Amino acid sequence: MAIKLEKLAEVQEMLRKKVVLADTLPNEIKYVAGVDQSFPNEKEVISAIVVLRFPELSLKAKSFSRVKVNFPYIPGFLAFRELPAILKAWKNLSKKPDVLLVDGHGIAHPRGLGIASHLGVLIKRPTIGVAKRLLV
Repeated sequence: MAIKLEKLAEVQEMLRKKVVLADTLPNEIKYVAGVDQSFPNEKEVISAIVVLRFPELSLKAKSFSRVKVNFPYIPGFLAFRELPAILKAWKNLSKKPDVLLVDGHGIAHPRGLGIASHLGVLIKRPTIGVAKRLLV
């Protein structure tokens, strides 16, 4: 089955319109989370979410998931590869955070919808993309 990047770009454009850029954080942030993925091999992705009490940064919750990779690595389309694992870890997370820091791009993305923003739209929570390098 061939991947139709044009269709996936259309999905990103549609979801981008749902990104909330206004400050919707609570007046007092109590819980922050970090989200990251690891690939132990070419066929699996492990996603981990760690929730910390803020500002103490004490551990409050953690969740991980291990799922089969069903999408190749294609720059600009990381969410389609990694979000299934993130969403599974999110579902099993016992304490939901006020804001999530996600390893990857947010709005600094060619279509304004990196993995962090994509996740934020789906779970209806504020997310911040923390990318290692600029995606051009």
